[in-house]
Amino acid sequence: MYLLDSIIVTCSDPALARSITIIYDVLMMIAIFVPILLVVMITISVISLVMNPDDKKMIPKIIKKVIAAILIFLLPTIVNLIMNLTNQAFSSNQGAYLFNVSSCWQKAREKAKEVGDASYLEGAVGEAGKSLFGDLSGLKKYIKKETSSQSLGDGGILIIAGHSYAPYCNQKSNECREESGMKYLEPDQTRILARLLKSELDGMNLKASIANEMLGGTDAKMNKSFYIELALRTSAFRQNEEKFKKFTHVIELHFNASGGGARGTLLMQGAAGISEIDKELKNAVVKYTGKSLGNIAQGLQNQRYFQNLGIPMTYIEVEFYDNPGAMDQYSKNKEKIAHELALVFQKHYGSSITR
Repeated sequence: MYLLDSIIVTCSDPALARSITIIYDVLMMIAIFVPILLVVMITISVISLVMNPDDKKMIPKIIKKVIAAILIFLLPTIVNLIMNLTNQAFSSNQGAYLFNVSSCWQKAREKAKEVGDASYLEGAVGEAGKSLFGDLSGLKKYIKKETSSQSLGDGGILIIAGHSYAPYCNQKSNECREESGMKYLEPDQTRILARLLKSELDGMNLKASIANEMLGGTDAKMNKSFYIELALRTSAFRQNEEKFKKFTHVIELHFNASGGGARGTLLMQGAAGISEIDKELKNAVVKYTGKSLGNIAQGLQNQRYFQNLGIPMTYIEVEFYDNPGAMDQYSKNKEKIAHELALVFQKHYGSSITR
């Protein structure tokens, strides 16, 4: 059963958490200040009634104000009660995904507090040589220069590095992943692993391209996002669309977040379900992360696009980037993970994608 992990993945998203927290704070302010204002108005009405006892119309007004003050004061309690009564559960055939409204509310509050209280960690963004905008110049040390080739879009395996950097990522909600205080940033990690995987495939003489490179041209940070470019149907996407349609398999790399110390690897399941190669790719990562999480039955935009074209698409959440311990373990083994992933593609596609 995948209750808590599903809730924290969705409701602990920093942007959503902040929005939910603002709504909660507004409700609390209403519950405090409006009753105070009504008490003042009731006091004035009572004084007026004492001075003019014959004014019988004043009594119903006072009663209404008293009731309104009590109801508004109890507003947070009423909201919590309503949420408990309207909790909904959605489950896949295996009961892999559940959603709980009140738990979502609580997780969002916890995440907002965590982000607000966060301080820069040793080795986090902001250290010497690394900017808040994700300077990826250090990635070159991970690339096997003797085998690496350009992303030409000539078929084979298409690698998509998830998310992007500001200000570009602000074009679409839920796309930015530059949280202050984090030792590991998702856009950094997806791009590092994308280049490691491409280097391994190059070394096996298998065709491979990185979508972010194809869309971004000479952009060293690979800041173009397939998600944004597809959603906005940009000129860069339209220029490459025919190439995207020729790939044999697509793998999209992401890193999860929970705000609660969660760890592990999971897949996003599109309409095509989970294939054998999806399972093998996931197991190639779990071999080193050490924990397999239940898959989420949620087809996303990029999955729908490629699956509508009949191209197999694997969407993998490698590890939780806000769990430093889990990420430290992943980071020590990222080259091995890239190699294991490449071996899966070699096993399934072999000579059909040889350069």
